[in-house]
Amino acid sequence: MLAVLAVIASVLVFIGVMEQFNRERDTLVSYSPDGAYEITVRERVRFIDRNFRIVLVDRKMGARRLIFTSNDQSPTIKRERFVWNEDSSIVALIGDRYYTTPESKLENGEIVFLVYDVARGKLWCNSDETDQGYQRISAKEAADIFGKAFSPEAPN
Repeated sequence: MLAVLAVIASVLVFIGVMEQFNRERDTLVSYSPDGAYEITVRERVRFIDRNFRIVLVDRKMGARRLIFTSNDQSPTIKRERFVWNEDSSIVALIGDRYYTTPESKLENGEIVFLVYDVARGKLWCNSDETDQGYQRISAKEAADIFGKAFSPEAPN
């Protein structure tokens, strides 16, 4: 009987550990300038690699859309932010540490990881993973879209 209880206790502990391992937390949230959208980075609690999802919410309709799921990214990111264009139609995720192509680095040292056109549902991603199938966008092209919003002093 004690052996059965020990096995049951071990299974319950394992289930509890797995639930903690698969939990997600919101690590970055931004609202479009017109207030119509909310975009969130949701991270799984991990110990080695960083895996995250990006979720876009249409605040008027209540619709929630998963727009991106990452492969392993740098767990040591220190600075990360969303940047919106003026009319709230395009958003970018930029930060200081991602595994990306060399063309994604801005003059201020930040990296353009991802750009999403909300109206068209089009995604550009500069991840160095070759099997994702996303189009790339150079830092120069992104800077032309976002202008001064990419400066380090710009608010989220």
